[in-house]
Amino acid sequence: MGDGGIATPAPGYMEFVLQYNYTDLSDSKANIRGGRMNDWSLTYNYYLNKYMIWRVRGSWTKVNGRAGYEDNEVSILETRLQVKF
Repeated sequence: MGDGGIATPAPGYMEFVLQYNYTDLSDSKANIRGGRMNDWSLTYNYYLNKYMIWRVRGSWTKVNGRAGYEDNEVSILETRLQVKF
């Protein structure tokens, strides 16, 4: 018998994860202006035990170049408690 789940660090471990995502939905050759998105986030993970992870995530997202819409951006701070079962 084996465990098919994702292994997690030992209880009490902490980690910081820096993420970046770039998405381009525009195509100048086809004259499609779907926009471009840049998304930066920093996540703090704390492993309470083998089955529980507490996460705090801050992100900044900027969208520009969309036809019919102004450029805009948003900053979000979120937290969650994840239970693996």
